[in-house]
Parts: sequence; structure tokens; C-alpha cells
Amino acid sequence: MTGDGSLGEILSGFFGLPYADVEEIIPQLSSSAGMFQFQRDASRIVQTEKRLRQQQANLGQQLTGWVMLRTGVPTNAPQLALQQAQTRLAGL
Repeated sequence: MTGDGSLGEILSGFFGLPYADVEEIIPQLSSSAGMFQFQRDASRIVQTEKRLRQQQANLGQQLTGWVMLRTGVPTNAPQLALQQAQTRLAGL
């Protein structure tokens, strides 16, 4: 990636930096541990974003369950609503 310039394009696109600014730094990264640190950091960011999405989904499920419990709505409310709608349509 450092040889063909694709890393510079990725970095400039991801961070919004002009490619000319990134192009000067890329050769220095390939000969240092900075590139490996960058890869580890990028991997950690992806993992953190995944965990964030999972936690947001868990929070949404917990909140939905809590609201349904507090309001007395049965857990099968969506199915009951569909059955009620089908009954009304059949009665028309």
C-alpha cells in the first residue's frame, strides 16, 4: 500500500487531508513502527465501533422491554396488533 500510493489516498480520504500533505509522510511510516501502530489503532477503532453498535442495540432492547413492562403492554403486542388488523379487514 505504501508503494502504490493507495495508503496515501485512503488516509487523505479518511481524514480529509490533501494527498500532497500525506504523500510526504508515507515513506517514513514504512520504515518505522508507526505504520504498525497505525494498523493497531485502526483495528481498535473498528472493534470499538462494533462494540458501540452492540451496546446501542442492547440498550434499545432493554429500554423497549422496560417501557412495555411499565405500560403493561404485552410482549406479543405486535402480533396482537396484526391479528386485530386482519380481523378488522376480514369484517369489512
